[in-house]
This record gives sequence, structure tokens and C-alpha cells, in this order.
Amino acid sequence: MVWSAILIEAASFDDRVVDPERQIVHVASAKSSNRVHGVALDITKQANLEQELRQAQKLESVGRLAAGVAHPINAPIQFVNDSVRFLQTTVEDVMLVVAKHQNSAQRMLDGQPDLEAA
Repeated sequence: MVWSAILIEAASFDDRVVDPERQIVHVASAKSSNRVHGVALDITKQANLEQELRQAQKLESVGRLAAGVAHPINAPIQFVNDSVRFLQTTVEDVMLVVAKHQNSAQRMLDGQPDLEAA
């Protein structure tokens, strides 16, 4: 059995066309170069899904970038915040002791020593 083949150059295109209702339709078409006929398929849904996927991937990348930038900024800020909170509570405790000491010293100067406060 002898097989013979005719080499036909074909090209495929992804186009956007406007339908009679003024809607943009994405069309994938394959056309033969030596003949005037071809095949066209409506791929609007596929094109829209691909666009949504690209958008979601971009948003995911931005989210990862933001998380990567936020962590090195947040860690030192949290450290400073914790340190300031510790200093605040410690200074409050020290100020209570200083106030009691001043009160006790003033009573000693006034000639009314308080042995319990001393």
C-alpha cells in the first residue's frame, strides 16, 4: 500500500471579533493556506478564565511580596513595642517606690517618723 500526502500549510490564529450583539468574542481559528476554508471556535469562556487566572496569580504575587516586606518591618516594631511596654510597667513600679521614699523622708524631716514606712 502506498501512502501519499499533500503538504498543506496551515496557520492558527487567536482573534477577537465583535458579534452582531456588539459583544467581543474570542475566536481560535485554523486556516489552510491553499484553500479558502477553515475552522473557527468560540473560546471566549476559556479566554476569560485565563484572564481571571492571570489576575489571581498577580494578586497572589502581590500578597506574597507584601507578606515578605511586612515581616522584616513588623519584627523590629514588635520588639520595640514590647520593650516600651516593659519599661512603662517598670517605671511605674519604680515611681511608686520613689513616692513612698519621698513621703517617708518628708515625715522624718517633719519630725513624725513612721517606722513602718521606713
